[in-house]
Amino acid sequence: MQKKTLSPNTFHNYQKVVENYIVPALGHLKLIDVTPLHIQKFVNALSEQKANYNTKSTYLSPSTIKAYFIVLQSVFKFACKKGFLDFNPSSLNNIDMPKTSPVHTDILDEKDITALVTYSPTSLGGGVCHFIINFINGTFVII
Repeated sequence: MQKKTLSPNTFHNYQKVVENYIVPALGHLKLIDVTPLHIQKFVNALSEQKANYNTKSTYLSPSTIKAYFIVLQSVFKFACKKGFLDFNPSSLNNIDMPKTSPVHTDILDEKDITALVTYSPTSLGGGVCHFIINFINGTFVII
């Protein structure tokens, strides 16, 4: 990860992933000694780790694990590109990632939209209703 190509916020977030997850799990190994098995164990450990940013005490989501893995993978891609490694142990061909659950989206029909728009606009401050109407009309203005 090259600091000059990333926004400061993105670089900071990547740096935290490296400090809080990657170094504790793999920092004792030399880059050339890391195998796909080490990386698989890293991914599996992330799957069992509780999220510390959530008050509900839930586990890291598959998408978060994949984001952390991508940070790790970028290190190995860079090392291969620069000739430090001949083999990328983080290749997705070698690693089983946790599966994400399919997202279910309820689609509102015209009757549901009308009920939503007419339901107590004063308690919603009118903002939601204006948003929905504008969305239906093809504009994405939030009032």
